[in-house]
Amino acid sequence: MPKVSISPENGYDSKPSSQGYKMNLVVLAAASLMLSLDAFGAYVDPKLHQQSIGQRDNDVRVIVVFKATNHKMQSEALAQERKTLRSLKSVVAFQHPTSLWSVNSVAISLKTSDIETLAKQPQVSAIYANGVKRVAPQEPDSLKRLDRQDQYTYGLRKIGVDDVRLQAPDLIGTAQVVGVLDTGIDGKHSEFKDKIVGWFDLVNNRTEPYDDNQHGTHVSGTIVGAGSSIDLNFGVAPAAKLMVYKAFDQNGSVTDEKLLAAMQFIMDPDQDPSTHDFPSIVNNSWVGDPHDVTQNSFDNPYCRMVAAWEQRGILGVFAGGNAGPGASSVAAPAACPNVLSVGAINRNDISRRSSAQGPGLWKDVQVLKPDITAPGDLTFSTLPKGQYGTLSGTSMAAPHVSGMLAILKQVAPQLSLPQMIKCLISSSRDLGPAGADNVYGHGLPQLPNLVLLASTGQCSSAL
Repeated sequence: MPKVSISPENGYDSKPSSQGYKMNLVVLAAASLMLSLDAFGAYVDPKLHQQSIGQRDNDVRVIVVFKATNHKMQSEALAQERKTLRSLKSVVAFQHPTSLWSVNSVAISLKTSDIETLAKQPQVSAIYANGVKRVAPQEPDSLKRLDRQDQYTYGLRKIGVDDVRLQAPDLIGTAQVVGVLDTGIDGKHSEFKDKIVGWFDLVNNRTEPYDDNQHGTHVSGTIVGAGSSIDLNFGVAPAAKLMVYKAFDQNGSVTDEKLLAAMQFIMDPDQDPSTHDFPSIVNNSWVGDPHDVTQNSFDNPYCRMVAAWEQRGILGVFAGGNAGPGASSVAAPAACPNVLSVGAINRNDISRRSSAQGPGLWKDVQVLKPDITAPGDLTFSTLPKGQYGTLSGTSMAAPHVSGMLAILKQVAPQLSLPQMIKCLISSSRDLGPAGADNVYGHGLPQLPNLVLLASTGQCSSAL
């Protein structure tokens, strides 16, 4: 059962007063409801427990996760979904269902008073509030600071891009496509000329690429920026192409329902499973709430979505988040057991203070997190309106890894996704205490090692 904590941070007054007494009664009532709902077998998001106290007739939007099935075809999944919804409709009044068929889930609107009944249904595995995900926050005070005494950014040198280009200058991500799920991209920036091969605006439906934030543009530059006009190498795979999916608004936010729908869309934009219209690598520099990592990982819709991506042939790279320091500050989806999550280090190989740490503590499993680390402090890259500047955070670390994976695919396109991950980890230089740990993961991947492993066939035998 999820724990209820009473503290000023959670909005409850810990001082003895009549108001505090009343608040404690509300918490006790919430705990009682949590006990009753947990008894039905379905996990219920604690946020919904709080909304249910004293407001039992409010409308609420929820994500309902059904018990796992083995449907591999969309048609089969949708048929089962319709059957399940008809069954639920007979006992719970709900409206406006949105299909999340790829993870056997659905978003619906219902009254808070109906959550208890919904949780009792045998088809239901978990019920989540339709919360908000955000791009991993960066530090704006670091904007546009740069040490220009080098031809490579410190980030590229840390992962060995300079050494690889000296020995094999053609290993720059040629013929590879990387997806970016973010706030968009400044399509008019010179660094992205002829590099955007797919643009999908899932927020405003605009046909031309744009970024009304700055986050997505910065992330994209770290993957494919060339820097030839400014005499500075800052992109890991400058010959790679981008498919950009704008799901986050100008504030860098999106609801869970819309984000999950966007991730589902990435798997098959044209709704024709026979066409290969998706990238093999997708960068995800956004985070969730560490407090969501309490239930079974296999009931979390993001963990399920990553599994669906893998089945489709998509490797997601996820920022670990900036909720650190502190144990288990990593959030889903980065905390999911099947996710490649990335922490951030500075130029001295020290973990950034805000870089989220593991382990990922699920009800069913405890997992090492982050998996690896990468440079994410004062990272120089592109900004909207044709500008350049530095930002910091795990958002900036993740695209370094996405670019490395594009080069790995160039060298060894036959590798499976698990082989790619294992090879990336095998290439890493250990940081922090000896061995893997929950601050640095398996360490800092090294591109020269990665290329050597792939070119000599050692990645194929990594599993």
